[in-house]
Amino acid sequence: MDASVHEKMVERLSNPEEAWPVLRVPFEGGHAAYAVYADFDDANNVDFSVRHHE
Repeated sequence: MDASVHEKMVERLSNPEEAWPVLRVPFEGGHAAYAVYADFDDANNVDFSVRHHE
């Protein structure tokens, strides 16, 4: 990966004013797994969750 691309990615992920990136992985039956890169003013985290079709 080019260093400038990495720097842009880190800048984007560390900007608390930007929308949080979300990765959604769909499964059969309407179920899905989510990974959310949550960025706050003083910390960041990746939250994982699973949604079951109702």
